Amino acid sequence: MFDSPIAKSQLHHQDYLELEVNAEDRHEYIDGEVILRPGGTPNHNQMLATSMLL
Repeated sequence: MFDSPIAKSQLHHQDYLELEVNAEDRHEYIDGEVILRPGGTPNHNQMLATSMLL
């Protein structure tokens, strides 16, 4: 959801929270900068869930 211009701009924390609610990807908000967080794939999530049951 966040394109490069948004990710590079300084946002107020409330604006970030409003955008993050509907975002497909998750981001971190650090000192007004929005940074894309790496996320797991569905396969990774399944492997993690399976390993927790062992």
